Amino acid sequence: MAVTSRQNNTIEDATRTIFETGEVGLGTMTELQRQREVLTSASDKAKDTISLSQQANTILNVGLWLLRDV
Repeated sequence: MAVTSRQNNTIEDATRTIFETGEVGLGTMTELQRQREVLTSASDKAKDTISLSQQANTILNVGLWLLRDV
């Protein structure tokens, strides 16, 4: 009976470990998805900033070009 009891305990421990591993994996996937969203948002904001900077540079260059004749 002791062997069966140890085997059952081993199976229960293995089952618990598998369940816990699945929970950790799910938590990791959730965190990675959140980080992906943060990085995507940061990338989009960086692209917007670059675009605005290029527009501002164009406006300044046109302004300087117009002022050179004044």
